[in-house]
Amino acid sequence: MLEVEVPSQSTPGGWKTWRKLARKLVRREVEPTEIRWRDEVDGQETLLSGTAESDDALERCLESDPRMPRPRVPPRFMDLARPAAHHADPERWQLLYRVLWRMVSGERNLMDLETDSDVDELRSMSKAVRRDAHKMKAFVRFREVGKEEGEQQFVAWHQPDHRVVPFVAPFFKDRFRSMHWTVLTPHRSVAWDRDSLQFGPGVQRSEAPSEDELEGIWTTYYKSIFNPARIKLDAMTAEMPQKHWSTMPETEAIQDLLRDANSDVSEMMRHAPAQAEVPEDASLAELEQACQTCRACERCDGATQAVFGEGPADANIVLVGEQPGDEEDKQGRPFVGPAGEVLNQALKLAGLDRNALYVTNTVKHFGYSSDGGQRIHESPNRYITEICKPWLDAELANISAQIVVGLGRTASQVLAGRKVAVSRERGEFLRGGQHADAILPTYHPAAILRTPDDEAKRSQFKDLVRDLDSARRRLGG
Repeated sequence: MLEVEVPSQSTPGGWKTWRKLARKLVRREVEPTEIRWRDEVDGQETLLSGTAESDDALERCLESDPRMPRPRVPPRFMDLARPAAHHADPERWQLLYRVLWRMVSGERNLMDLETDSDVDELRSMSKAVRRDAHKMKAFVRFREVGKEEGEQQFVAWHQPDHRVVPFVAPFFKDRFRSMHWTVLTPHRSVAWDRDSLQFGPGVQRSEAPSEDELEGIWTTYYKSIFNPARIKLDAMTAEMPQKHWSTMPETEAIQDLLRDANSDVSEMMRHAPAQAEVPEDASLAELEQACQTCRACERCDGATQAVFGEGPADANIVLVGEQPGDEEDKQGRPFVGPAGEVLNQALKLAGLDRNALYVTNTVKHFGYSSDGGQRIHESPNRYITEICKPWLDAELANISAQIVVGLGRTASQVLAGRKVAVSRERGEFLRGGQHADAILPTYHPAAILRTPDDEAKRSQFKDLVRDLDSARRRLGG
């Protein structure tokens, strides 16, 4: 039995080290039953450990000539494996190697088997890590702790469920590039000095700063954006577990705000549209079926059918348009008409496989006016997008993609929760919020088709391709 230790995922190199070793072991035809993978104990410097006999056997195996060609695996495996490598389960390395071995040993379509227990466990691990990473991005609050060599220093403490620090650290580096900051967790800490990321040991809550003058500023901001009509305590505590509340100053204001909310809610509800009723904790297939019976607005009765999104539930990129068109309404699929042809061309040029993406619309029913027997597209107003938004929220919650691309103004504004000037902000990665790392506004293919000037049309199409390509490159594709 070969003993293989991988650096703990509280350090940056664990995933890369496992992948390098796994490739070598697969090429040397070492079966999963012949290996025992485990996490390196913090403080040990060697990557390969165990008994002396095991170490010698492993070294001889890695130095021997490979018997199998370099393994090739589908992108879907890599998309799931990288997050899963940060899971807290110590058996994750064994699972990853077992799935890798099965694929290169003849089960090439393994990732397409929805009922396979290994694939299902891998998918569950990946989703759990992505959700934990999203929570870390949403709940971390930096506190100023003084100055060092004239530079302000900021520290935050967070308690993730999994070993997500190295997975999330690049996000904080990009988001707070101009700050000197440190994020502390029980597993590991990471610091950014405006030059490089430095990883260190974990710390307990008692070692982190408790409060400073920024607390009051943040609480005031939270009160200003608080919307009592949108608060659902059960959902809030599910998405924001109370173990994080002690590090989030705004949570102290919630109870006071809710006590004063009854009259505000009554007033708001008299002027607010009734949102679509979406089943809780439903899968994408269940949501699609429920959406067909939606009657929350007048568009539901005028359209042929609801056009729900399509694509894999583990997609890293989601494309969101405005609403179905005439052809989409007839076929019941998003982006299958003229705008869909433009989108397919752009995706191909950007090096993206549409089958690996999730494609949907902000509004699920076709809105139109009749003119001589023709159905003329009518853009949805804010009233319609607000009614239909729960369907989109439910889709994004199921997928937890890294990037959501807003195709056009309507989709970009609904995703960002504010006005977005696509001509000025396209190509910029905006803050992703609850269900994605980033939002990327760009042109809607239909808008490109409607552009009368040929030169402008070509320019917009190139911009669309460039934006889609930047999404691919951000994922390391």
